[in-house]
Amino acid sequence: GQSYAGEELVVSVGGDNLGDGLSVTLHSGIRGGVVKTMRGHTDKVVSVACQGDLIASGSKDLTIRIWSRRSGQRTATLIGCEAPVHGLALQGALLFSGEGGGVGRGAGIARLWSLSTGKSISVFTEHQGAIWSVALEDGVGVSASHDATARVWPTNGSNDSSLGCLH
Repeated sequence: GQSYAGEELVVSVGGDNLGDGLSVTLHSGIRGGVVKTMRGHTDKVVSVACQGDLIASGSKDLTIRIWSRRSGQRTATLIGCEAPVHGLALQGALLFSGEGGGVGRGAGIARLWSLSTGKSISVFTEHQGAIWSVALEDGVGVSASHDATARVWPTNGSNDSSLGCLH
């Protein structure tokens, strides 16, 4: 394979020539072309997050897939989401996801995942609407929801209750 060291990459959803929304595409920020296309989701990809060699993609197929940026290969599929995954954030060995908005699924669920095991560590269920965005920082995850709140969650796995709520 070619090396893209030192080249700025742009990650997009459905940015290949198929345009079906089922893929995650890496584009060269220097040359402007498609570098790699990663396929495997069975429904539209609606969120991506990047950290080092890792790319995480969340989909309406209720899965999160982890990809290697260098090889373009899927390294894991995280299963257990109950609605489309609209928000993803990576930090170290943790992934934070936000979901909601599926048919008959108005409430949002945030999940904390271990990247080393591929298993959910914590499930946060206090939102009354779909979660559209998440962030992950030292010791906390933050989720923003259609219920017009943002909630702060612990990432140490000891508690599934929010630490605070912003209205």
